[in-house]
Amino acid sequence: MENFIKEQLKSLIGNDNSIGVRDKYDVTLLVIALILKKHEFKLAEGEQGNDKVVPTGWNSSLDSYKLDLINELAPGKTFHFKCLRMGNLLLVNAMIKDKNDKIHTLDVDIDKLVKNTEYKDVENLLLNLKEFISIFEYSIINPLVPGLVRIPTNMQEQQQQQQQQQPQQERRPPTNPNNQRDFEDNDPLRVGEPQRGGRYSGYHGDQDPDLYPPGFPVFGHNPPFYPGQTRGPGIFPGQGGQVGRDHPGFGNIHNPYAGNNPYGTGLPGYEQRLPRGAVPPGARFDPFGPPTGGNRGRGIPDRDDFNPPGFDNDHYI
Repeated sequence: MENFIKEQLKSLIGNDNSIGVRDKYDVTLLVIALILKKHEFKLAEGEQGNDKVVPTGWNSSLDSYKLDLINELAPGKTFHFKCLRMGNLLLVNAMIKDKNDKIHTLDVDIDKLVKNTEYKDVENLLLNLKEFISIFEYSIINPLVPGLVRIPTNMQEQQQQQQQQQPQQERRPPTNPNNQRDFEDNDPLRVGEPQRGGRYSGYHGDQDPDLYPPGFPVFGHNPPFYPGQTRGPGIFPGQGGQVGRDHPGFGNIHNPYAGNNPYGTGLPGYEQRLPRGAVPPGARFDPFGPPTGGNRGRGIPDRDDFNPPGFDNDHYI
């Protein structure tokens, strides 16, 4: 394939650049057209071109190229290619014309394919040609005409591994030794601690390991994500740790007469928890209801019984 492309480029460009190559983008487009030609793609009817590789006026546009091709192995189909020049990239878009079909794309860094602008010296013109041919065949030609290109063994293995890993990740078993309790322990809608004993100390579960930096103690049982927070890596990988004034690591300064969890679930009794699905994931949710711990008069002080930090006893703000 590499020798075929180089020989064809020599005849197309020649000593006088008869085909009118202007820059690296043009060279990249010619390489793409020659790969397609080697796989029996031909210009569609009505398209007149130079040596049946590219149509007349193929590089007349300042920002794009267009090819309409047919292949005898896919009768009745016309393959439409639209390539856009952007930065140092040639954005390749391909689809079956007049079909509601998927668009297959490939971004080509022209500087990694075309070495210089001495177009007549074809032997020293291209870089990484073999790798580019494989990538183009795998990303563009094979999806358009399945079976036309023999996918390299390493790519087939990688594709099979990805397909096998996806369902495994969806059905990944819980990492908690108490498997039957793992789902409830990770309930993102629960307010406060679970009704029974939680996980064993140091359990990380499926949460971001950044929530538990090495060498730091694990305070309580953090939920998988917090109200107002979403899953996924986003812009900054890792969700990080979120702590507030009632975090046990701060010594419970707002409740000096109580333990680390004075409010229980924040609802009037453990038995009145919100049903699953009552609050959409990621929505802001403020706990409501009086604190638990028995009658109001015998319970621990409410946080509203204390002055705001830094203010005197006259309650004037």
